[in-house]
Amino acid sequence: MLKEMQKEDLIKRLRLFATITTTLFVVLIVSLLIQFGFIAHYHAEVKRLQDHNTELQQELAGLEADLEYIKGEYEKDKNSSH
Repeated sequence: MLKEMQKEDLIKRLRLFATITTTLFVVLIVSLLIQFGFIAHYHAEVKRLQDHNTELQQELAGLEADLEYIKGEYEKDKNSSH
């Protein structure tokens, strides 16, 4: 009788241990998936911002070229009017 109760107690403890271990494992996996999701979102946002920065730099270079052209035309007009 005593041995049978010890076996039942051992089985209950093993089930509890297995349940806790499984729960912790699932929580760990879910938290890792969430973290990887945030990392992927962060990298996508950084890439989007880098692309936007490149576009703005190209636009700025075009505006600088336009400004130089306008300055050159202004100087030509100023010199030809005198």
